[in-house]
Amino acid sequence: MRLLLTSNGFPKEAVAVRDKLFELVNKNPTDIRVAFIPTASVVEDDRTFMAIDRQELVDIGIPEENITNLELDHPITVGELGNYDVVFVDGGNTFYLLEKMRESGFDKAIAEYISKDTGVFVGVSAGTIVMGPDIAVAEPWDDRSKGKLEDTKGLGYTKAAYAPHYKEESATILEELRSKANYEIHELRDDSAVLADEREERIIS
Repeated sequence: MRLLLTSNGFPKEAVAVRDKLFELVNKNPTDIRVAFIPTASVVEDDRTFMAIDRQELVDIGIPEENITNLELDHPITVGELGNYDVVFVDGGNTFYLLEKMRESGFDKAIAEYISKDTGVFVGVSAGTIVMGPDIAVAEPWDDRSKGKLEDTKGLGYTKAAYAPHYKEESATILEELRSKANYEIHELRDDSAVLADEREERIIS
């Protein structure tokens, strides 16, 4: 299992996070194939961040023609995901993203992809939150009504839930969330990522 769960992708200042991606994939950047999943942004009024996140992959040396947009609007299989070295799940509305992951079967396909160590899973913001035990950490910022979830159970690949885009002014909100949760909640700043495998999960920045 190789997970790189970022707050906001691969901006220039996140050098350690970029380096870790290449270490995990263990390929020349020009040979890396990426499934870019923008589904979480479908319900957002402003999707400009999606283009920025995609461009960052090009900026670190991955050819644009090696990056394929993959919407969760059809049945997803591990065979389809297996064509890629990196499955990159971009940010947006966490509740809508998890709903589409379940509807499309992506949740099951990515489980097999991860268990076979086929490639690297990269999350950005919402794509990071869904990999935790619960996505309730997104509720203060994401509009839950844009999804139709009856529960907020995450995919459960990390023991802790992570709150992306953390700033000091969010401290009170996180403390309130922690008081209601039966799992740990950690802040994740914009130059940081969670590196998770079978042995541990730790923050790099």
